[in-house]
Amino acid sequence: KPKKKIATMSTPPVVVLSVAARTPASFHGEPFEDIEDWLQQYERVAQHNRWTDDPRLQNLYFALEGAARHWFESRETSLISWTACIDELVRTFTNQYRRERAEDLLRIRTQGANETITSFVEDVLHLVARADPQATDEMKLRILMRVVKDDIFGGLVRNPPSTVEDFVTEATNMERALLARASHYHRHSSVAAASASGYDISPSIPFLRDIIRDVVREELKKLLPTAERPASISIAEVVRDEVQRAFLPDVPVTVAAPEEPTLTYAAMARRPPQAHRQVPAPPRREPPAPQFSRRQDDRVHGHPEPAAPRKTDVWRTADRRPLCYHCGEAGHIYRRCPYRQLGLRGFHPNDPRPRYDERPRDIEEYLRRSPSPVSSHRREARSPSPRRSASPAPRPR
Repeated sequence: KPKKKIATMSTPPVVVLSVAARTPASFHGEPFEDIEDWLQQYERVAQHNRWTDDPRLQNLYFALEGAARHWFESRETSLISWTACIDELVRTFTNQYRRERAEDLLRIRTQGANETITSFVEDVLHLVARADPQATDEMKLRILMRVVKDDIFGGLVRNPPSTVEDFVTEATNMERALLARASHYHRHSSVAAASASGYDISPSIPFLRDIIRDVVREELKKLLPTAERPASISIAEVVRDEVQRAFLPDVPVTVAAPEEPTLTYAAMARRPPQAHRQVPAPPRREPPAPQFSRRQDDRVHGHPEPAAPRKTDVWRTADRRPLCYHCGEAGHIYRRCPYRQLGLRGFHPNDPRPRYDERPRDIEEYLRRSPSPVSSHRREARSPSPRRSASPAPRPR
């Protein structure tokens, strides 16, 4: 008998692809950086890399730069757990301006004409989380109802939603209905009816027309003054006109040529040909030669006045380091100024060079009430020589 072949099951090889590890962004501890946003990003990277608490604490050193790294080095022995490290990090580098800025943005926030409900709701909820992390659902719903568009608010006020999810559902349905109306009836969704404004001007239209007529009549009288003479002229007025005419120089009176009647084509064909008249050319006038006084001649041939020094030469420290045009500090330029990125008001473009340790008022108030350490470098060094001038000499031309 032939032997039966036994089929063997062969398992296919499994290919394991290694996931590339992510690197968290660096945190420097600057005033314009947000420690809470950075910690959220660091936690996402740690979850992707499957770090536990110990690897998170060990890799934290490589994600810190500048003042934040110095802070970690001085407290590394006391930071024995990841939770304690996070608490100390937030307590040290928290930014109170984060909450104030979010509250200001919420106060002036409204839904744009072309802004969708999804982007609008997410942005408002993000600002609410920054301004008040413990905000209730009722407070969020009240803010959304206050800043939503008038078209959608008019539909929501009839059946007010009770939760944020209901608000998003109802507002999205109304937004789709407005878009369908615009595409079907060729009407833009942002166009509002005239009666929705709450002000009816139909009864006052005749009154407005009378006012417009009076204003136009007065303006025309100012532009086109008419010389109205009285019907009866007294003898005194006649004598006064004659005396004024006698003392005034004779002005040649130009008499307008009488307008010729409009001729038809047949009349023009019957007219005899006229001889060609040569019109003499007007005399050519030569421009007078420029005459300069002796004082002007001395000014032309004398030494020119020295030009004013440029701002790039004046706004510098004693060791020729440039100063920032926004805050007046050395070490960075205008477009990289951290106070300008915070939205704080700086020096005016026409302001003179600031004095030693002089800052704008908004920046001075911010540094005074900010609890986070700000690395304020001295902008210039005092000269050891009492006769040495701090202002640079003008550049030779």
